[in-house]
Amino acid sequence: MTGTTYRDAMFEVEGPIYEALDHANALQCFCQLTLVEDGHVLSDEQKAAFIHLIGENYAASGRVATEWSNGWNAAVNAEYAEPAQDPMLALVIRYGKGVATYGASGDLPDEQNEALAAATWRASYDRLCTAPPAPTTNAGAIEAIRLVRKESVGGGYQPALIENVLTAVTVFLEGRAAA
Repeated sequence: MTGTTYRDAMFEVEGPIYEALDHANALQCFCQLTLVEDGHVLSDEQKAAFIHLIGENYAASGRVATEWSNGWNAAVNAEYAEPAQDPMLALVIRYGKGVATYGASGDLPDEQNEALAAATWRASYDRLCTAPPAPTTNAGAIEAIRLVRKESVGGGYQPALIENVLTAVTVFLEGRAAA
């Protein structure tokens, strides 16, 4: 990232997606900026899910980009879901809070470190890696994809988390597309 502020950095990542000429180009930009950089190859099913997430109508992508730059996270969470209404969103939030608590603990002896991991983030992580719930809202799907990206870039390659979370998001998006 070359952006000097959070907003500049987010535009650098999201800008090419919304400036793309069509869905395929937008998907290519999205994939290059996220999972593909870490060696994860997306299936056709996952690509279709991302195309759907980028926008059911490509013309709406400009509106999405504007909302993003004006506080997309807050807008999505306020408009679409409360964490308790979406099991995926609640799980992602619980995992994030657990990781933050664990990270703030400082250096601990191994035994205490393991106990703290078990008490804060491990149960959520295990659920994300084995049987995450399908999101029930756009906010849940978006946060799940953001988690995959964050874990792929910052946490190392975690194939179980990547595969299972993206599969759960795909189930949600396919259900919306079929409706």
